[in-house]
Amino acid sequence: MKTPRRLCFPTLLLLLLTVAASAGAEGERPGDSLQELAERAAGSLELDFLLGDLEAGAEPRSVAVPQSDWARVSLTRGRVILLDDAGERPLPDDAVLTTGQIVGTGEVSSTVLAVSSARVTLQPDSALRLEARVESGDVGRTLLELLYGRARAVIETVLDDGEEFSISGPTAVALVRGTDFEVAVPRPGVTTVAVHRGVVEVIPHFDGRPRGEPILLEAGRGIVVGEHDQVLRELSAPPEPRGPETGEELVFAPGAPRRIELAWSAAENVERVRLQLAEDAEFTSTLRDEMLPAGAPVRFELPTGQYHWRLASEDDVGLLGPFGSARSFSVAVDDVPPELRIEGWELGSGGRAIVVWGRADEAAHLVVGSQPVPLDGDGSFRATLPTELYDGAVPLIVRDEVGNSAEHRLVYHLPRLPLGLAGPGGASGLTSLHFARGLEAWDLRAGLGAELSYPAADSVDPHRRSRAELNLAVGLGGWGELAVETPYSALVYGEAQTLAGMGDLRLTAKVGPPAPDDFAYAVYSELELPTAELNDNADLGPETPDERAVVTSGVALQADLAPFTLLGNLDYRFGGDGGFGYGLGAVWAAADWISLSTAFNGEPDPDFNSGARITPGVHFGLGDLQLNLHGALYLDGRTDLGLDIILFQL
Repeated sequence: MKTPRRLCFPTLLLLLLTVAASAGAEGERPGDSLQELAERAAGSLELDFLLGDLEAGAEPRSVAVPQSDWARVSLTRGRVILLDDAGERPLPDDAVLTTGQIVGTGEVSSTVLAVSSARVTLQPDSALRLEARVESGDVGRTLLELLYGRARAVIETVLDDGEEFSISGPTAVALVRGTDFEVAVPRPGVTTVAVHRGVVEVIPHFDGRPRGEPILLEAGRGIVVGEHDQVLRELSAPPEPRGPETGEELVFAPGAPRRIELAWSAAENVERVRLQLAEDAEFTSTLRDEMLPAGAPVRFELPTGQYHWRLASEDDVGLLGPFGSARSFSVAVDDVPPELRIEGWELGSGGRAIVVWGRADEAAHLVVGSQPVPLDGDGSFRATLPTELYDGAVPLIVRDEVGNSAEHRLVYHLPRLPLGLAGPGGASGLTSLHFARGLEAWDLRAGLGAELSYPAADSVDPHRRSRAELNLAVGLGGWGELAVETPYSALVYGEAQTLAGMGDLRLTAKVGPPAPDDFAYAVYSELELPTAELNDNADLGPETPDERAVVTSGVALQADLAPFTLLGNLDYRFGGDGGFGYGLGAVWAAADWISLSTAFNGEPDPDFNSGARITPGVHFGLGDLQLNLHGALYLDGRTDLGLDIILFQL
């Protein structure tokens, strides 16, 4: 037996040339005679076994006929090389091979040889030498030598008596008569034999001498033979594929990367996994045939088509088990975008929101405006968006699972809507009533207000009042708002006496559920805190008759019927001259920049006429600047005139 080593093609060529030179000066090629075959084998175990019982007692040259041209190439894939004393060259399909030639494969290459009655597949990154084929009468024996890598031999029918087939490695010979087995040289000085069908006889040897008795391997078992030890064990079960599923179609959009992931789970003792991927179910022409880490899936891109894949396990001693059942999947391109149908839309919240609904067939994702919208099981959807963000057109983008998309634009006309300021709690502005809708989201608004009040002609306490206030309000995420009003008041009696100072501090909280439809409601509560000393002549906080805090709680209703908005308030005042208050109002958007309003209010008062009033108003929207003029005509003859200005709203 020649010293086992992993040889590159130039080294193998040098060995062959050296053997050819030692054959003699007559120019006879190696393998032409039994004697030359014996000299080349140098008394190896393989050749001794091959010739040992061929008509014992006869001269070797007369009893055994070495055969040349005894193998044929049936298939090559990738880079396959033939190496002999003529040099190195590509191995063509249907080539006829002879004794002493070496076939080698590259990393992603393989070849299938028809040798006697066997079909031998040489795996990637492997080298196989055609060692010998001898015949004597009815006896015929074939010997292949695997230099490195992996080779699988399949003999479909039982060989005739006297017919033997064997593959040797550096430390063992596998002899069969009808089976499916695999021999590998995973590293120098090691030979593995795995049996998938039938029975294989394995003869361990070292330096050409048998080492121990022959070992019979049955299907499902394997052996690892080193230079000084050997390990017998069951072959590992194939990994369990996790995806893609059998028959699964992987669909991609045109131009999208077609990244495929093949995943599996393997047993703990599995070190590597062998993956084969082919376009045919018989795996005669594999696209990929490689050893991979046991725990890592593989990802790659594939063109459209049908594919088959299967897996085998290599355990921690280098034994490769059988392939599991093959799975199939297909790769396809889908260039048909999903269909989006807008079945209807309407304006809600008095034009502050648009509601759109419809159906998206074969869709996975829908975005309306900038908002992802969930799809029901039948593809239907309904979305509500604020109109102030989209300026008359809402984009809708729908995508399917593979990435195809379709875009639509819903163009709508926003009718003239009531413009309005909302002072503390929304009570000031176009009307003296609370709007049921608070500030959107977490908006912050700041405004200034000024008001003049004139007494009735027959008033027993004639005085004029001027009042200025700072209003601050913040939205509660669409659920209402919090507001504070800090007034400063001045009272003028006749022409001589003037009193001035801080008026009542007013804190307001309003809470109501988000209402995308045209009707909204909210509950509110106002806390008035006196901030000035009172005397017999003046009340700088005209709404607080004494120094005690006053709380008013109620409900606000709002119906938006663009271009009109209807308002209604009902509340109860605790403290002072407490009691029920009420109000009804309407706002009309006369144009995009102007709104008109009117309201009727009644307040808790022993004298109905002293608290009831009509409040007309007009509002101007000039870009970001908003102005509101309003008046109040009390039934007892008093009059008010006011101006509100919005400084900013964030």
